[in-house]
Amino acid sequence: MMGDTINKFLTKATRFACTNAGDSINDANFFRATADATILSLCNEENWIIEILGMDTVQTGTTDEYNFMDNVLTNKTNRSIKETASSFAAMQFRKGILVGLFEMLHASKTYRLFCQSSGIPMHSTIPSKLWAQIGKAKKGFSNATILVTDSYPQWKVDTLLWMQEQYGGDGGFPLEFVKKLKERCESLPDKKLIKFTMNFVSFTKKEVDDVGPMAKGD
Repeated sequence: MMGDTINKFLTKATRFACTNAGDSINDANFFRATADATILSLCNEENWIIEILGMDTVQTGTTDEYNFMDNVLTNKTNRSIKETASSFAAMQFRKGILVGLFEMLHASKTYRLFCQSSGIPMHSTIPSKLWAQIGKAKKGFSNATILVTDSYPQWKVDTLLWMQEQYGGDGGFPLEFVKKLKERCESLPDKKLIKFTMNFVSFTKKEVDDVGPMAKGD
């Protein structure tokens, strides 16, 4: 039961494990080991940042210009933020947490090991930059709404039917598929629906490429 899982692993670890269960339409794989590892990783990273932020500048490091590894971590952070947002927007949630959490944890660990092994202190602004950019909640939420439906809205049904017409069996989608999609979108009533349709088609096409025709409703 979801309630038992949340009580055991707490909400953050449960969300990460559910997200990591997979992006495709295949059965999701919830691994308890993933939830356990997430709890440990998040706690270690949070404790490290809080500990460093609680020290003064002399203890935490230099205030000189960024060195090569300072720039590497900063650039990685900026790219990860963009890639994570892009993945979530495309409903590729597993890819999002791989980039936004696990790759960032690896980058942070690599940076700390470099500072320790080289004897070069970390820059005093790096921990606070990570803390601010990766996201410290400014406003909490006391409730949430979950919408459940047993059917697609009509615009998605129409889009899936159109994609079925375009699909060529073993040959897949035609080379001019993107051109035809743009032409179809020109007839849609508003820009918001065009954006939704483009995102939905992009996601569904990738699913078809990964798991086969059943992803488009066959």
